[in-house]
Amino acid sequence: MQQFATEERPLGDLFADLTADLRTLVRQEMALARAEISDKVSHLGRDTAMMVAGALLLFVGFQALVATAIIALAYVLPWWLSALIVTAVLLLVGGLIAWRGYQDFKNRGVVPQQTVASLKEDAQWAKEQLK
Repeated sequence: MQQFATEERPLGDLFADLTADLRTLVRQEMALARAEISDKVSHLGRDTAMMVAGALLLFVGFQALVATAIIALAYVLPWWLSALIVTAVLLLVGGLIAWRGYQDFKNRGVVPQQTVASLKEDAQWAKEQLK
């Protein structure tokens, strides 16, 4: 086994090293946060554009389907009742879909989870270094 000579360093040097290490750590954490937020924002923008384009096409097609459903029901029921039934079904289904989308959006969030966890670890490490 090799023995290493232990060198006594002044307390001021140790604090200077600790300060420099903390400064470097904070810069690295900020870079991680920027990268993570940028990634989330770019995906959010692309996903939103795709949803809007798809929703527009679905809306036009769905209008034709609604008209068809009202006309088909009007052969069995009065026009006003067939329109009312189709409207109620559309409102129910639309509300459920919107609620599901809201829940998914809320659960995904935009908080950089990795950065927050890393900052907590860094704070714990800094506390241990100061003991």
